[in-house]
Amino acid sequence: MLPNFVFIGPTKSGTSWIDTYLRARNDVVLPLTLKETVFFDKRFHKGLEWYESHFSDGRQGVCVEVAPTLFGKPEATKRLAQILPTAHVICTLKNPIDRAVSHYFHYLKCGVPDVGFERMVEMHKDIIHSGLYYQNLRVWLDLLGADRVHVLLEEEMRANLNGFCEKMCKLLGIPFIAPSSELSKAFVNEASVPKFKALARLTRFGADELRGLGAGYLVSKLNLAPLKKLVFGPVPSAQHKQEIRRQALQYSDLLLADIEKLEEMIGINLPHWRAPAEAGTA
Repeated sequence: MLPNFVFIGPTKSGTSWIDTYLRARNDVVLPLTLKETVFFDKRFHKGLEWYESHFSDGRQGVCVEVAPTLFGKPEATKRLAQILPTAHVICTLKNPIDRAVSHYFHYLKCGVPDVGFERMVEMHKDIIHSGLYYQNLRVWLDLLGADRVHVLLEEEMRANLNGFCEKMCKLLGIPFIAPSSELSKAFVNEASVPKFKALARLTRFGADELRGLGAGYLVSKLNLAPLKKLVFGPVPSAQHKQEIRRQALQYSDLLLADIEKLEEMIGINLPHWRAPAEAGTA
């Protein structure tokens, strides 16, 4: 069994919540022993048999992978188009400034030093590149065709979670099931600022390596909550988020040019993306 649908991101656009929601159902098949295979971008050398093994264990249902790291990677796009010639991909797009700020704190959670937004972008260009939605979607459309590329807006998830899930379930061809009250209140994978950056890097690297070696089931079964709390610490303060967002606004003109083309491409007006305010959620 291979995926019928792949949520391709971008990173920090609600995909962790989507993965959690879909895993709570019994009619959706996702990778059993790990959250993301990162097959098409990082582990393609492992071969198709390795990839398929994560889905072909006798379970029944629509086959899905949530793979947010794929969005801005043309080589991964080509590989997916070749390996999954009939699969559909779903993008969850978020206000690009808000997404970039979330991505900044994602890197802090991984143990990267808090060097300020401009310096972080120099180190990790995907913080801005992943928010150039038109530029990246164009690659997917050219290779897969418009009928196989779908767009959802992350802000709809925040404003009307049930409505968002109805749209998503319709795309997947499964009946709508409202998320549980607990899941509705959850903020899955909320970024935090690590207390011990080196240990944070080691913890994440070690878990990723174990998953890559086929020990994802072990990682998923370990109770890592106390360690995560110790290593990653609390979520960033509102003041810290506001300051990083203020720094991110210097990229507004670059993102605006892309937004204008995106609006025409997907037929949706996004005026609230065009004039980002100083305040906002990350």
